[in-house]
Amino acid sequence: KTAVTGDFVLIANEVNPVIKALQQNGIAITAIHSHMLKEEPRLLFMHFWAVDDAEKLAKGLRAALDVTNVKK
Repeated sequence: KTAVTGDFVLIANEVNPVIKALQQNGIAITAIHSHMLKEEPRLLFMHFWAVDDAEKLAKGLRAALDVTNVKK
């Protein structure tokens, strides 16, 4: 078993797809919040946590990254 924790910094339209990808892979969302005021674009911090098989968790994190606007 492996533990994984961390956070994504997302714009609003990325939040729901990332939640879906993480939850489908057994990764729990522990918080969603903002650290700043009046930033453009609005940035949201999504914290996550899971304990499971390392390969499964890695695939879950990859699935979440794949639905963000990160250039490939």
